[in-house]
Amino acid sequence: RPHETLAHLRAAVEQIKSLNGRFLILSVTNGANEYYGLSGAPYYYPTILLNTWLRREFPNEFVDVRSALLRAASGTVQDQTDRANDIPPSSLRSDAVHFNSAGQQIIAEVVAAELARRGW
Repeated sequence: RPHETLAHLRAAVEQIKSLNGRFLILSVTNGANEYYGLSGAPYYYPTILLNTWLRREFPNEFVDVRSALLRAASGTVQDQTDRANDIPPSSLRSDAVHFNSAGQQIIAEVVAAELARRGW
């Protein structure tokens, strides 16, 4: 139901704008399983398309944490395999979809840098 998701997001953004106008939209990340993560999995392309839509719809508010996570892959064989498969690296996840403290730290740093850049 992508159209419902997008409609709800637009409504939420309008509500936020009416309050103070300052917000960020973070990219959606994919997982590392046959359903959500791997290229060709049922939710892989919808995730990529959703991020494309978010970037287009909210160009001034979109923050691509997914790419930052991919860039943070270590030199291990598993992380490099994950990166080649366009999956957030294993070293940054506690399971197939949730980030561990290292992954959360990267997201926090990206968001903090964006907030500082904006003077918020």
